[in-house]
Amino acid sequence: MRGTPPDPAFTEEITIPGPGGDIRAFLYRPSNQPKLPTLVYFHGGGYTIGSLQSHDCVCRGLCVEAECIVISVDYRLAPEHKYPAAADDAWATTQWVAAHAEFLGGDPERIAVGGDSAGGNLSAVVTHYAKQVGSPSLVFQLLIYPGTEMSCSFESHKTFGEGYRLTKELIAWFYEHYFSPGDDISDWRASPLNAEDFSDDFKKASYSFASARYGVSPILINFPQRIVNGEGVKLNNDKSLGEEDPDYLSFKINGKYNKNNLNCHTVYKLNRTKQTVDR
Repeated sequence: MRGTPPDPAFTEEITIPGPGGDIRAFLYRPSNQPKLPTLVYFHGGGYTIGSLQSHDCVCRGLCVEAECIVISVDYRLAPEHKYPAAADDAWATTQWVAAHAEFLGGDPERIAVGGDSAGGNLSAVVTHYAKQVGSPSLVFQLLIYPGTEMSCSFESHKTFGEGYRLTKELIAWFYEHYFSPGDDISDWRASPLNAEDFSDDFKKASYSFASARYGVSPILINFPQRIVNGEGVKLNNDKSLGEEDPDYLSFKINGKYNKNNLNCHTVYKLNRTKQTVDR
């Protein structure tokens, strides 16, 4: 049996100019109120699969429960479009949304990026781009079990490399299709965990939680029994989030990925952020 997906007040397919041509996107609005907070969302799928349709329910839930505009991005996929095409599209769409926030009904001072898995990677990469350039001023980044380091050298790749949905073999298949021989996968554009500057000098003021120390306030959602868990733990520990920090969330639900639980906690965090920036 299938439930009824959340129903935003308004949904629309839009196109955004990108470096390789127009980029499709789904726009979700929770209401007709002006100057709503806006989340630019990048779906997961190892840079090779996933679509606007595959993450439609997730984006609907975030839109309705967090009362924010969600723009889901149909970035270019491998193997037809190799690295860094996905990152280039993610950066281009984020810049476009920031420039057109008011036209879309959003608040240009309350723009966030987020995504799951490969989409979490793209969100972190976009954040570093924005930090280097100095704009747009992002409120926070929503990183859902992100892949942040492409070497696959963390212990979690051994511990959870077999017997789970995402295996070592499948990750190797994804990376083989996304990267070309000779690509520097240690570069922060591929492995944002390797960026040199994580200092909180980009934007804080009332737009960050008081405890956030990641430059752009992060919300990290990590599943302990997922192969990329080690990369999330490394991000958390080395970049001084601290596991006790309320901006670090970790879930273990009977060894399964309970999307309803994930969505509930994600929405709570988004609402809390929205209330923070409203003040």
